[in-house]
Amino acid sequence: MDNVEIKASKLFTLIKDGASTASEIAQQYYKKIYELQFPLVMSEIIGHLDFLEVNRKVRTEKVDGVWRYYSYE
Repeated sequence: MDNVEIKASKLFTLIKDGASTASEIAQQYYKKIYELQFPLVMSEIIGHLDFLEVNRKVRTEKVDGVWRYYSYE
């Protein structure tokens, strides 16, 4: 497994545990760095979420104007 797959796997676990928005996932994964490096953190998280979606690990749904991520498992 390469670094992208390892991090995506960790984010996938957060999604399975109930985090569903990119912001919730980023906050849980990065903790304090979330606020300090917000644009960088969100860019990276969204890239990994796109990777998970392309690889059919997660699906998205827009709920009340907010994209939510759900596990296929």
